[in-house]
This record gives sequence, structure tokens and C-alpha cells, in this order.
Amino acid sequence: WGTTRWSPVEIMEAYTIARQFNLIAPSCEQSEYHLFQRHKMEAQLPELYHKIGLGSVTWSPLAGGFITGKHEDCIPEHSSASLQGYEWLQDKVTGEEVQSL
Repeated sequence: WGTTRWSPVEIMEAYTIARQFNLIAPSCEQSEYHLFQRHKMEAQLPELYHKIGLGSVTWSPLAGGFITGKHEDCIPEHSSASLQGYEWLQDKVTGEEVQSL
């Protein structure tokens, strides 16, 4: 089984508990990974890759369309950023940090 957006500490806790009770431990972490979001995959998780054999699956390689310029002027009507529940993506696409780039 795998995790999505868990911290390295949470993954290690799950791994430790699984081993302690002879259960199946997490084998992969799904994390956001793109040009602007690299720290977790490159700095935090490599220790777990080597220590417990954790694998990785990435999502949002184009930063929700930001890298392609999809959201340059506005959020397109049928894009992921326009869906209910994706407010975090709307904030990321229209946020102050994006405007400064």
C-alpha cells in the first residue's frame, strides 16, 4: 500500500508499526513534484528510499498547468483548477507567489 502527501515522519511511523505487528508496511509515497515543488522528493524522502526501500509516484508534473501557461490570464472553465474541492490549486495558480514569478 502507499501513502499520498504524508510527511517522512508519518511514513516512518507507519513503517515501524507495520513491522512491529508483522503487517504490510507502506511501499510508496505519492507526492507533488515539479519545477516549483521539489524539496520533499529531493531532500526529505531520499533517506527513506534507501533506509526502507520506499518507492515514489509523482503527480502534477506541470504544476496544475502553471508551467505550460494554461492559467496565464485566467482559470479555464473546465480545468482542474475550476473544480469544487480544488481551491488549493486555485490559490496556487492565482496566489501572490505565482504573480511574483
